[in-house]
Amino acid sequence: MDPHHIVRRNAATRHDPANGMPLCRTCHSWVEDHPQETEDWLRAERPADYRYFVEHRHDVCPDPDYEADCHKLQAILDGQDAGSPTDE
Repeated sequence: MDPHHIVRRNAATRHDPANGMPLCRTCHSWVEDHPQETEDWLRAERPADYRYFVEHRHDVCPDPDYEADCHKLQAILDGQDAGSPTDE
């Protein structure tokens, strides 16, 4: 089984479990190569997934703030160093 994102992976919904469905490798390849047919299939065969797709297909991730993330990570690392036992 391959995990498939109902709404594209770079969307804000990337890590939402409701945004996933298991597909065999063959079906996953077909779905990736046939977006319009997949949308039609979702509408006809998986209405709850189709509603999710319609509701979230235009969601976007905010641009990451790498500088702020680096400062947060550095603070965590600094705190770990300060609390670690020292080798004597």
